[in-house]
Amino acid sequence: MLRKIFLKYLPNPSKEKFLVGVSGGKDSMALLDLFYSEGFQVEVAHANFQLRGEEANLDEQLVHTYCQVRNIPFHVKRFDTKKHAKESKTSTQMAARELRYQWFYQLLAQRNLTAVALAHHRRDNIETLFLNITKGTGPKGLQGIPPRGENIIRPILEATPEQILQYLEEKKIPWREDQSNSETYYQRNKIRHLVLPLLKEINPGLEDTFLQNLERFRNLNLIFQEAHREFESQIHNYTIPDSLILSTKGIALHLEEYLKPFGFTYSDITQMLEISESGKKLISSTHWLIKNQKGWTLLPVPEKTEIDIEIPEPGNYQVGELKLCIQQIDNKDLNFKDKHTAYFHPELIHWPLRIRNKKEGDRFTPFGMKGSKLVSDFLKDEKIAWEERVRQLVLEDQEKILWVVGLRTSDLCKVNPSLTHAIEIRIISD
Repeated sequence: MLRKIFLKYLPNPSKEKFLVGVSGGKDSMALLDLFYSEGFQVEVAHANFQLRGEEANLDEQLVHTYCQVRNIPFHVKRFDTKKHAKESKTSTQMAARELRYQWFYQLLAQRNLTAVALAHHRRDNIETLFLNITKGTGPKGLQGIPPRGENIIRPILEATPEQILQYLEEKKIPWREDQSNSETYYQRNKIRHLVLPLLKEINPGLEDTFLQNLERFRNLNLIFQEAHREFESQIHNYTIPDSLILSTKGIALHLEEYLKPFGFTYSDITQMLEISESGKKLISSTHWLIKNQKGWTLLPVPEKTEIDIEIPEPGNYQVGELKLCIQQIDNKDLNFKDKHTAYFHPELIHWPLRIRNKKEGDRFTPFGMKGSKLVSDFLKDEKIAWEERVRQLVLEDQEKILWVVGLRTSDLCKVNPSLTHAIEIRIISD
């Protein structure tokens, strides 16, 4: 039966050469033997994650011996998995997965191989579907593990663990059991040993039912993807029109599918659909979604140089990409038409000064006004582009913001005709 399932995906040996990922467990050993027995050209990759001491070394030895006897090219790599997990701030399982796949793809390129063959089976697929549903997923996640992916093939995905074991026993193929598979520490094992047995009490044919459900979900996803291509075709210049949002059925799913690559979650989409006020924005680690009168516009988060520099006295200063010249000048030399120059009453500013990035909650009293105003509101009223607002600098003394740099000074330290001198701060162009 296992051979029949295998040949459904790989009916005939060809000139293609596959890389088979083999751990030494029963699933991957059965897959390797199928490739070899059916006459396929293969090479073997064994990842030793160095997590199980001598047990891991015995796994490696088993796979190596099988390949050596049959003259199959064998590749092995030992990983410092715990170190990688710590550095990448991820779980040991995720670290092992990242290291394994990265190495597999390197071997594909180096050895000019067609694809990686992996030994996922039906129960793995069911467990994956449960994990996806438990953690939250869209239409793609309901499909479970795909039988084929980019440079990946899973020829025994429809097989049951019992069919795999029967094949090994009939062919007398050696394999090793990973004792951690019986523990319930890992999430997947909890589903395998605690959840699935309870569900099988309700439906003894659970695995067959789920195989049918996965096929249904794949077909549903095909329908969704066709509708989603039409949805995306109506988005231009990364602006999602309000009219499209209002007219699209299942809009939350489409928005999630479109915006997920830009770092936005389903919770962000829910919040987005409740916002109608222009100027509001949602932020991911890499992008902004900004509401305007026509809809929502997607923009990459602008690069921002962190600036916080103390200015103890007049002089010349390099501030990021800006050069500032600060000096005392005669009152008769003031030129208020130059927006790159600011003037201050020398007795109303308190040294040292500081120039820094704008931050949330900053307020100042714009020149010509009596009351204070949020700097963010001022920038909005001045129609400063979003990507410029995030880089906006302010100049302050020990008590107040003196200047929204390059735009407006504070009314609280303005010069007057009775002064003989003023403090000039000038942005020097290169």
